[in-house]
Amino acid sequence: MKTSDFLHAILVISFIFVHASLEASPQIKLKDGKDPSIIQIGKPYIKQIKKLNDTIIDFSRMPSRDTYNQIVINNPNFIAEAVLVLPIQVETEQKEIDYIITLLSDIVSFDTIPYYSNQNKTWNPLFENTIIKQVHRTEDESLIFASQMMRPFEQTEMSYAIHIQEKGVVFISKNNQPLKFNGVTVVDPGKMITNLFVESQPGYILLYGIGCARTFNFFGLFGNRLNAAFIGRIEAFYQWFFDKIISRSPE
Repeated sequence: MKTSDFLHAILVISFIFVHASLEASPQIKLKDGKDPSIIQIGKPYIKQIKKLNDTIIDFSRMPSRDTYNQIVINNPNFIAEAVLVLPIQVETEQKEIDYIITLLSDIVSFDTIPYYSNQNKTWNPLFENTIIKQVHRTEDESLIFASQMMRPFEQTEMSYAIHIQEKGVVFISKNNQPLKFNGVTVVDPGKMITNLFVESQPGYILLYGIGCARTFNFFGLFGNRLNAAFIGRIEAFYQWFFDKIISRSPE
């Protein structure tokens, strides 16, 4: 073999291997300049942030941008970000997406989410007394209305929207009624939002979450308690959900 032919063969083989490695790497929607090593494959990343600009994920690139824009409009004072990049067997991506849709649609099961109260030093369910009020479903969308309670707040109404995308799903939850404590409104309707954006790539499921609340903090008197209460609840939901996905046994 001529030297030129040998070098050409080496270049072709190198290109194939480089291309294959790029195909095998998940394309995470990080903001420009963010360190990709922050996200470890298969390990949940859940972190409180002070303002929306502090997210490591570029949520403006998500398929349902209006959903994120609503969060921006709300100007939340309690925010947490969650990310999970989960490796799975190639060609099982849709099967995993279907499982995620089933899990997110089972609103009653949210009563089993464990939440630790730093104030009381006790474990409680994140939600209680969940009653499904209405369900509207189409081929690519579900809208669920439920009456729920989160201690120590009063019973309220929540809505859950599940939008099925070509290679993923968008999940949106928010309070439709005020969140009250002893008759006093702490969160106005639509100001407590939990979003989850799920997409599949060959060999991976990528999950991006952002949860937030715009609360009345009683002129700063209960800022720390409210911070622990709302951030703890946001983190509890994402941790529970990610644990369910990670621990799912392959069939």
